[in-house]
Amino acid sequence: MTNPDTDPLRFRQRTFIGCALALLFTIGACTSQVQDIQFETRSLHSLPAQIEMESTASDVIFEVFSKSGIGRASITKAYGSWPAKTIIRLRLNNLEGFTFTAADRIFQIDELEIRSGIDQNGKYFDVCLARETFSDANSIFFSWVDYYR
Repeated sequence: MTNPDTDPLRFRQRTFIGCALALLFTIGACTSQVQDIQFETRSLHSLPAQIEMESTASDVIFEVFSKSGIGRASITKAYGSWPAKTIIRLRLNNLEGFTFTAADRIFQIDELEIRSGIDQNGKYFDVCLARETFSDANSIFFSWVDYYR
């Protein structure tokens, strides 16, 4: 009979379980920093925009659902640092106008990295914001227009 303390299979199982728990703890700790951001929304139309937040260990996605196609929102961090990457995902059929403001700097649509895509929820536009763009700001503001009327 083998000693459980020297059995190579038991040692590998314990090592795997230990590593898995350490990884889960690390991911949970990183994610909680991203989740310390509070945000509020304001719409320019009577139909308010809905914003949902999804975060990973290194980035956050603010998904904007705007029935009117025109809106304005702000995101304010409670404390801590902004994540490495912030993405504003606009659920729109088109994106003709977008303005991003942070710490007295204004960026227009042609100054930002914007990617479009389609998934099971429909068409979207991802506005990718690097932390360096607004790291000293407590709040960021953005507005969007799907089609100019």
